[in-house]
Amino acid sequence: MAKNLDIIYGNQTTGIIKLETGKYKFKVRFGTNKASDKDYGLFDKQKTVKVSNNTEAKKLFLKFKDEMQNQYIEEKARYEEKQEIVETQYIADEADESLLDMTFKEFTYSKKGEEKEGLLFSNIPRNKAGDNYSLNTVNLLRKETRVINQDEYRFFNEMRLVEIGPDDAEKLIEELRKRKRIVSKAEGIYELISNGMIQKYINNLKIVFNSLESVVKLRKKGTNPFMGLRAGTIKYKKDGKTSLDTIEEYDKVKEELKNMVTDEPNDALFYLFAMISMLRRGEIGALTWDDLNFEDKTLNIKAVIVEDTHLEKFITGSIRKVMKSD
Repeated sequence: MAKNLDIIYGNQTTGIIKLETGKYKFKVRFGTNKASDKDYGLFDKQKTVKVSNNTEAKKLFLKFKDEMQNQYIEEKARYEEKQEIVETQYIADEADESLLDMTFKEFTYSKKGEEKEGLLFSNIPRNKAGDNYSLNTVNLLRKETRVINQDEYRFFNEMRLVEIGPDDAEKLIEELRKRKRIVSKAEGIYELISNGMIQKYINNLKIVFNSLESVVKLRKKGTNPFMGLRAGTIKYKKDGKTSLDTIEEYDKVKEELKNMVTDEPNDALFYLFAMISMLRRGEIGALTWDDLNFEDKTLNIKAVIVEDTHLEKFITGSIRKVMKSD
C-alpha cells in the first residue's frame, strides 16, 4: 500500500512534499497531455532541497516555480516555432500522411540476419550521376545507420523524419565525433574516429534525406539538413574549437576581421556580416538588395543556396525575418 504523502504546500503534481529524511521535494507541472505533434505536452520538473523549516521551503519553492515556468514558456515557444517550420518548410505538399509520424530509426531500420528492413532500403535514391548506388555503398549505409540507431543517439533517431533540421544534424555529428576506434585492443589503445570517417557518416545521411525528398517525397526538395555539412566545419577542428563562447572571443575575432578589410575586403566583410546577422553561408549567398530594409533594420530570408550536383541552386521557401538591434 502506498504511503501517504506529507504535502505541506500545493498538491502532488505542483507543490512541496516533505520526505521522511527531513528534506523537501519540489514538484512543478505545466502544460497538458499532447493531443497532436503540434502540442508541446507536459512539462514536469522536480528538485530536492534541505532547509530548516516549512516557511523557508515555501519561499524557495515559489522561486523554483517561477524559474521553471519561465523555462517552460521558452521551451514551448521554441517547440511551436519549430513545428511551424516543419509544417511550412519541411513537409512536402504531396507527402503521405501515414508517414508523417515515422521516425529516423523506423525508416532506416536494419539488423543482421533479418529480412525486415526500414522503408529506406526499398527507396534508395540515385547518385549524382543518375546511377544506382553500388551494393557496397548500400551495405555501408546499413552499417552506419545501425550505429546512429543505438540508444546513445536516441535524441536524434527517435525524432520524426519531417522535423529534423540543420541544428539536429550538427548535434548528431558532434556526438559521432566522440566515437572511438580500436588502435590496439590488447594494449587498450583507442583514438577518436577521423574526419574521413565523419565525412562518410555525413555522405550516407545525405542519401537518407535525399530519399525522403526525391523518392518517398515526404520532405520538400532543398531541406536536406546534412547538405551544407563538411567533416571539418562542425564545432571542433584538431585541438581547438571553432565556436565563439564568450563576448571576449567574439569581439577579438570581430576586431581581426575589421583589420582585414583593407587587404581582403570581400572575405572580411562576408564573415563580419555572418557574425552580426547569424545567418548561414547559403542564406547570405542568396540575399538580394530587395531583401534588405535599412529603415526597419531587417532582412527577409526567403531563399538559400544549396549544392545540387555540380551547380548551385536557389531553393525558395517561406520568408523568415531577421532584425538587427541597436
